[in-house]
Amino acid sequence: MTLRKALSMLMTTAVVLALATTALAQATGPGTLPEGWERVEAGAGRTAAVRHKDTLSVLEVTQLDVTADDVPATLKDIAAALTKDGFQPSGKAQNVNIGGLDAVQSRFARSVLDHDFKLMLISVHHKGQLWQFSLIYRPNEKTDEAALEKDAQSFAASVIKA
Repeated sequence: MTLRKALSMLMTTAVVLALATTALAQATGPGTLPEGWERVEAGAGRTAAVRHKDTLSVLEVTQLDVTADDVPATLKDIAAALTKDGFQPSGKAQNVNIGGLDAVQSRFARSVLDHDFKLMLISVHHKGQLWQFSLIYRPNEKTDEAALEKDAQSFAASVIKA
């Protein structure tokens, strides 16, 4: 398997999250991208931002019809699906504030063909929807993970407010 194919499979897995998703917006949809990111066509109604710099970083948004009461079970199902697909949890989920709303931020890691990848999920329940912001990247010595996290949170807040 080529690295390109492995990357494609890994990104697809992260986006699908092993759950049926509904479209959030077209590629020209809501949200303000942080500096250095540009929108790209991600197919069938997903909002995506891609930055080619020191790592391949992909930020995408999906939303699920989930009641507030079902959020904990849904997040557990998502984590189980990711683990089944080869991702391993990295630390404990954290409660964060995104655009004035309570959110859960989870991290996962996976290795493909001796290349390490990290996945950060930000989950926000808002207006009867569970919004999933997924950031997948390949870290290296030049990766500023704190900046990537800040960018993902900033984008998530701007989409929620849109």
